Amino acid sequence: MKQYLFVTMPDQSVWRVPTKIIAESRITYLVRHLGLHRHEAEAKTEALFAHDYEVEDWAANNMDWDDVKGHAVRVRPAECDFDDGWINGEKVLSDKESCHVD
Repeated sequence: MKQYLFVTMPDQSVWRVPTKIIAESRITYLVRHLGLHRHEAEAKTEALFAHDYEVEDWAANNMDWDDVKGHAVRVRPAECDFDDGWINGEKVLSDKESCHVD
């Protein structure tokens, strides 16, 4: 099993999540819901997670961002195309120095 899952978010930021967090989610599920002993759940998860797709699949279909955000590290900040924003962004004129845009 590879050590990290990297995910690109909609804002194009990239986050690194330790795969051990994802594996622990599956192990806990197998123990609680299927009644497996922990060592058996660990062995089954290690074998399954030797395939990258299975790590991605478990993370996407059985976990939420809240489950990993405490362990996630942003490795690339969001990208913003300011030229596109200037041309196509929502604009509001106001006499006030601050504006609430909805």
